[in-house]
Amino acid sequence: MGSGLIPLEILLVLMGAPLVPGTERRPQAPAPHFLYQMKSECRFANGTAGEVRLLVRHIYNRQEFVRFDSRRGTFEAVTELGEPDAAYLNGQKELLEYRRAQVDDFCRYNWGVLGGFFDGRKKDNKPYISDLFSIA
Repeated sequence: MGSGLIPLEILLVLMGAPLVPGTERRPQAPAPHFLYQMKSECRFANGTAGEVRLLVRHIYNRQEFVRFDSRRGTFEAVTELGEPDAAYLNGQKELLEYRRAQVDDFCRYNWGVLGGFFDGRKKDNKPYISDLFSIA
C-alpha cells in the first residue's frame, strides 16, 4: 500500500505546480495604467507683466494633445487625439471665460507677488532666478 501512494504524491506535486502563481510559463499582461497631465505656463514678453501669454497644456502619456492659448482665447488640437476634446472644450463658454480670466488671476497676480523679487537679480548678465518663469 505504501508504494502506491508515492506515485500519487509525485503526480499531485507535478500537477499542483501550475496552480502556484508565478510558476506558469505564459506571459501576463501588465496592469493597465496611463498618465494624464495638465500644465499651466505663463510667458512674459520682455520680462514684464505688460504682455502676458497663458498656455494650458493637456498631456496624455507624454504627448501633448490639446492646449489653451490665451492669445487666441480658444482650445487648439495639437494632435488628432485632441480634435474632439478641443471641439468639446470650445463649446463650453463658461470654461473659455474662466481660462481667459486666468491671464489676470493667475499670471499677472503671481508676477505682482514675485516680480519684485526678480527685478535686478542677474548674475554675469544672465537671468538668475527668473528662469522659473518662461520668458518669451
